Formats: sequence, structure tokens, C-alpha cells
Amino acid sequence: MIDYMQKFRLDNKKAFVMGGLGLIGKQVSIAYSMAGSQLTVLDLDETEGESFKNEMKESGFDISFVHFDCSDNKQITEYFLTIIEKYGCPDIFINCSYPRTKEWGNSSFKNITIDADLIKSFIICNVIL
Repeated sequence: MIDYMQKFRLDNKKAFVMGGLGLIGKQVSIAYSMAGSQLTVLDLDETEGESFKNEMKESGFDISFVHFDCSDNKQITEYFLTIIEKYGCPDIFINCSYPRTKEWGNSSFKNITIDADLIKSFIICNVIL
């Protein structure tokens, strides 16, 4: 039988999970830590971020947390560059964020996925590349 967990190991790979404290993002963060990546969680809630970091440390995983607000597309490039300077360029970038704006409940799926998430992801991928 093929050992898929060994084939999918991420040892010595830097992974950034934007929105890494959310319902889906936290599980993605746990999975990437368990796979051996050097994980940096990017999210808004500093208190929850430090709590998650400590929880992961108690479980034997050393992760980093960075307060990151991805809602401002105009400043996202500059802020992401400062994170890369500190932690290095990621091998893996995962966007699990969602927009927390006043319009969130009144927005269409198209506006949320294309106008908010895709544009944000393209901006960050452009910085990484």
C-alpha cells in the first residue's frame, strides 16, 4: 500500500494561510502543520491568533501568527512584502479569508468571490512571484 502521508509531507516548506483562524482556515492550518510545513497564519484576531499558536505549541507544532488585514487592496502589497521580509517567501499560499465588511450580507456570490477574493489573491500572488 502506498504511504500517501509520506508522499504529501511538506517538510522545509513555508506555508502561509490567510484567514487561518476561521472555520475552514483553522483546519487547513492544522493539516499543514501536521504535514510538516513551517506555517504562518495570517488573520485579524490577535488574541485568537496567540491562543491558537499556544494551542498548537502544546500539541508539538511551532507556528507563527501575523496580524493581517486583507480587506484593503491598496495596502495589501506593502504589508505582504513586510511579512515576506520577516518570514521569507512562501512555497505555499492558501487563501481561506472572507470579507468582513458592512456589505457582506447584501453582496452577491459573484461580488464576494470575484471582486473581493480573486482580486486579493491575484495581488498577493503577484507579490510572491
